[in-house]
This record gives sequence, C-alpha cells and structure tokens, in this order.
Amino acid sequence: MEIPEAHLLGLADYDGSDSSTAVAVLGASVTGSFIEDTLNQGRATGSITIPTPSTPGAYPFISPAAPSFNVAYYRINSSQAFVSQTDTSASASGFVIQQLLP
Repeated sequence: MEIPEAHLLGLADYDGSDSSTAVAVLGASVTGSFIEDTLNQGRATGSITIPTPSTPGAYPFISPAAPSFNVAYYRINSSQAFVSQTDTSASASGFVIQQLLP
C-alpha cells in the first residue's frame, strides 16, 4: 500500500526568535510537504520551506542557502498540529493552525 504525500501552501506569521530584538514577520509565504508515519499514529514527517525574510533583522537563522527545514508534525486535532524541526540547521518549533475564513 502506497502512502500519499500531502502538501501545504499559504502564508504564515512568525512572532518569536532567540533574538532579544525579534522582528515580527507577517504574511510570509510558506510551502511544505509531509507523509504519514504509519508506525506512529498522529505523526508525520516532512519539510517546510520559508523564504528568507526581507525585513531587516527578521530571523537571521534562516539562511538564504538553506531555507528548508526537516520537521515532524504531531496532530493535535483536525485543524492544529505541533511542528518540531528535526535537522540541525536551526532550532525551531511551533504550531500550525488551519484557519477557515468565510
């Protein structure tokens, strides 16, 4: 049985960093893909790609050379997931929330 890959595309707001002078990045484009972990229900692995922010000082850890992060997704419910970075290019975690706008 083949497990289908899923994709995400949209806009994201980033509101925190390790910097003491963090600059919020609002409405940044984000893309990603993931595949279900059949051995661990509610978990998926994949990647997220974030373009380097154009806002000066915003997220200096997002390297222009490597804007993609390997991640693990942990489903909370049908519209929310916790995401944790699984590679060593940076240290990032957070929540993905699907917004259903009218």
